[in-house]
Amino acid sequence: MIFFLMPVHSVESSNRTASKMLCSDAAYRNNIKSIWHKRKPTYYEWTKDVANMSESNRKHHPYHLYNIQIETNNLLKYSEYCKDYYILDELISLYARPLNSLVKTNQYLFYMVI
Repeated sequence: MIFFLMPVHSVESSNRTASKMLCSDAAYRNNIKSIWHKRKPTYYEWTKDVANMSESNRKHHPYHLYNIQIETNNLLKYSEYCKDYYILDELISLYARPLNSLVKTNQYLFYMVI
């Protein structure tokens, strides 16, 4: 599993200059985009899987959506902080794909991993 990494701790600390330098580093931005393009097909497959599930399965198997959220959270922060509107637009498109297939429920499942 690949997680998009950005030194968020330095963004939130007093060392914003170093983070801004990363944002302007073309090699860094290209590396982020390269990783994104490698992972994007998987995320799109996951959203397609959610849309193709029956309604009863969709209620009980939201894990693809959770995994997308977990894996792209730092990328979302990066795109906002570094004003990378290409990545931000791509993420918005990804997040919007399963919206019509979500099922409202008043139940939840809790799994404890031991």
